[in-house]
Amino acid sequence: MASVLPLHENKSEDKHVESKLIPRLDAGSTPAKSTKQCNTKIHRFCVIILIECMEILVELLQQWGFVGLFIGTFLAATILPFSSEILVTTLLYFGANSLNVFIVATLGNWLGSVSTYYLGWLGKWKWIEKWFNVTPEKLEKQQSKISKFGSLLSLFVWFPLIGDVFALALGFYKVSPARCILFMLIGKALRFAIYIFLYTHFSDTFGWGFEI
Repeated sequence: MASVLPLHENKSEDKHVESKLIPRLDAGSTPAKSTKQCNTKIHRFCVIILIECMEILVELLQQWGFVGLFIGTFLAATILPFSSEILVTTLLYFGANSLNVFIVATLGNWLGSVSTYYLGWLGKWKWIEKWFNVTPEKLEKQQSKISKFGSLLSLFVWFPLIGDVFALALGFYKVSPARCILFMLIGKALRFAIYIFLYTHFSDTFGWGFEI
């Protein structure tokens, strides 16, 4: 006849398994402190990923040259949140012709903003929210700026973070396409002309550049 073990004899084993399944705070830790430590680790991880991406980007620019610059500056004005100046600096650092860098960077970044403008014109919220993380409420907040400045706002679509929202909003509210596209080109050209001038004349003074 098979014997049945009392249930209380397995309690110690159950507690051991439970201790593995349920995470416990370290001594002296609080939930808030634990969350802060987790956020710090996530931040460090993101920084590491960003550094790795920049190293890959530099390698691609060395191999692809102006084609890589055009693609990079185009994407920087659309769905990728990074600075075109990093790409420009990389090519200038490796001795690329400054006029060629200016032309390619301006065209790539300008066409990227034009694409963003027409995406706003189409009003496909699924695309806008997915690729730009911009909500209808965020575009509605730009309506007062659009009403006040109109197409002149296109001069500033190169601004970090908010520039893409300007381009989307101008397209969404269907502000004069011809004027917007022209002012976008002027704004982008001035941006890169000033930056390249400063880099070529003052990079040694201010220590611009980087070690590969």
